[in-house]
Amino acid sequence: MTYLFVPKTTLYSILDLMEISRPTFPPANFTALMFGEDRPPTNISEADIAITGAWWPNGMTHSIKSVPATTGNDGNGWLQIEILLVRLNQAYAPNGSFSVYAEGDPRFPSPLGYDAAVCIEEFRPYMLNVYNNTAGSPTTLDLLHRGLDFDNAVDKIQSKTLQNGVQWGINSTGKFDAFASAHENSRDIMLRDNGRDFWYVPNPTVVSFTSGEGPQGYTKLDPARVARALIALDYQYMLPYMAGSQPVVARVYPDHTVAYIRVSPKWLALLLFVTLLLGYASAIFVPRLPLGVPRRDFSVFSWVAALEGDDIISIPNGVGRHEHIDELRRRARDVKVCYTLKSEDGSSLLESQELGEAPDGQ
Repeated sequence: MTYLFVPKTTLYSILDLMEISRPTFPPANFTALMFGEDRPPTNISEADIAITGAWWPNGMTHSIKSVPATTGNDGNGWLQIEILLVRLNQAYAPNGSFSVYAEGDPRFPSPLGYDAAVCIEEFRPYMLNVYNNTAGSPTTLDLLHRGLDFDNAVDKIQSKTLQNGVQWGINSTGKFDAFASAHENSRDIMLRDNGRDFWYVPNPTVVSFTSGEGPQGYTKLDPARVARALIALDYQYMLPYMAGSQPVVARVYPDHTVAYIRVSPKWLALLLFVTLLLGYASAIFVPRLPLGVPRRDFSVFSWVAALEGDDIISIPNGVGRHEHIDELRRRARDVKVCYTLKSEDGSSLLESQELGEAPDGQ
């Protein structure tokens, strides 16, 4: 058997560093802890020990024991104390540094290295803005304030609240069973990484507790890395089970009307009538265009005239002196030109055609 004893002085130093009130630890019971003829060390006493642990020689590289220091009945969260034990065959950890060495199995000449860490985990209440996605884990958007009071002043909050059918706070009273189940689920995920084919061999989880890398990269337990690993486990496998949705303090944001819109049938009809008259006046009283060009409107003939008129442009590069008609035809074969002809009664007629088709005398 492997036994581990955590003195009260060790826990008190960590609690003081975290600014957590010291809980009351009952004296340890060595008689109930020991198996068979095992005896505790002679230099310790039951009154000085806060937490104890016992593990069978089952070949597991890393083991953990969680002890609740508080059950959350005061409503302010939970306090959990955990002991992490590492037992690793020294042959698989050439760079490992262990506190204690012992013979693990008579069949293997390499001794076992023992390393341990004590972790205190506190769960405090905070007011968060969280999106509870039913298709995945809840997502934290921002931190509002610390505490259980839902009515603390935050930005852009109205003073008026609805009190019917809602609660003004949430606490940990009477919720220890749910917490313990979720916490145990998180630790079971970590223990599953132990190898079952060989005893006391490295695994990715136990190597991540150290600064090393690779199958034989175990060095020694690093407190910061152990804490990050346990936090990551709780964040992914415990906290989602502690989140939910229910009506809490409901805020009211009244709408303030700043403008009114109302349609008056009488004025609307008068406006449409005036607009219609102006449209007819602009269509009738249009001056005649020069050269007998018809006025443009929205009829088909006006669109045809507009399209044809856009092609009447000047001859490229103009016409100079001593130009031959053949040269002009070559330069402006596909260009339409506009010229004036005399009718039989002597009046002017506007003609338009391609220059290449004009008779030689024009």
